[in-house]
Amino acid sequence: MLTWQEVIRSAENTLARAGIEDARSNGEYLAMHVLGIWKKPELRERLRQQITIDQAKALDAAISRRLNHEPLQYIIGETEFFGLRLYCSPAALIPRAETEIVVEEAIKEALEVQQTKKQIRILDIGTGSGAIILAMASKLPGAECIGIDISTDALQLAEKNKQRLNCSNVQFHCADFMKTEFDRWDAFDIIISNPPYSPSQEMDQVAKEVREFEPMQALTDMGDGFSFYRKLASVAPTILNPNGSIIVETEYKGAEKVKSIFSESGLQVDHVAKDLLGHDRAVVAHQYQN
Repeated sequence: MLTWQEVIRSAENTLARAGIEDARSNGEYLAMHVLGIWKKPELRERLRQQITIDQAKALDAAISRRLNHEPLQYIIGETEFFGLRLYCSPAALIPRAETEIVVEEAIKEALEVQQTKKQIRILDIGTGSGAIILAMASKLPGAECIGIDISTDALQLAEKNKQRLNCSNVQFHCADFMKTEFDRWDAFDIIISNPPYSPSQEMDQVAKEVREFEPMQALTDMGDGFSFYRKLASVAPTILNPNGSIIVETEYKGAEKVKSIFSESGLQVDHVAKDLLGHDRAVVAHQYQN
C-alpha cells in the first residue's frame, strides 16, 4: 500500500492538472478530512503511515468532488473564520477571510458604544452560517446578538454553529429583510451585514465553484447589487439607535455607490476599510443624533 505522503503527492498532481488552485493545500486538507484531523502538524505525523483501502476509497471520492469544482469547504464540511471552527454546507455562503474585516470594524464600533452603554444590541442581516454574529458574540459576551436570514436551512446551520461554540448570547430568527416590518422591533446599536451584492448581469463571470455550488439568493439580489443597501438605508432611522453604527461588506467596485446611498439617506459615512488585498471591503456609517 502507498503512504499518505505518496497519495497526497498524487492528489496534488491530479488537482493541479485540472486547474485547481492551491492543489497541494487542497490535497492535504482532503487527506486530513479522511483521517479525521484538523491540524497540519497532525498530518505530518501520519505521512509515513500506509493508507488503508477504505481510506483510499474515501479520498478518491473527495478528490472526485473537488475535480468537479465543488468547494473544498463543502466537501470537508468545516472552515475557519476569525479563529472559530465553523460547520459549513451549501445552505450558506462559505465564510471568507475578507469578511473578517467587517467583524473587526464592528468590534471597534461596539467597544466604543460599550464605553457609555452597559448592554448593546447587535443585528446581523443575512446571517447565513452565523459566522459574523458568532464572531461578534465570542468577543462581546455581554452583547445581545441577533442574526436573521430568509433561509431556514441556513438558520439550521447557524444554530449548529452556535451550539458548537456555546454562544448563549446569540439568537437566530427567520425573516425576509426586504419585507420585514421593523417598526415592531427594538432598535439596535450595531447593524452588520454581508448582503447579496453581485449584480445579476455579472453572475456568469463568477467562478464556477461559487456560481454552481453556493446559494444564489446569498450571492445576488437579481438586480444591480444594491437593493439591500437601499433597504437598509431606508429603515435605518427605525432600527438603529441614535449614534448607532452600520457596517456592511461591499464588492470593492461598489463601495462608492454604497457610500452615496447611505449619505443620501442621512447616514454619515465614516470610512471604508480595505481588505488584505487593498480592496475597499467594509463601509462604516453612523446615524448621529441631532
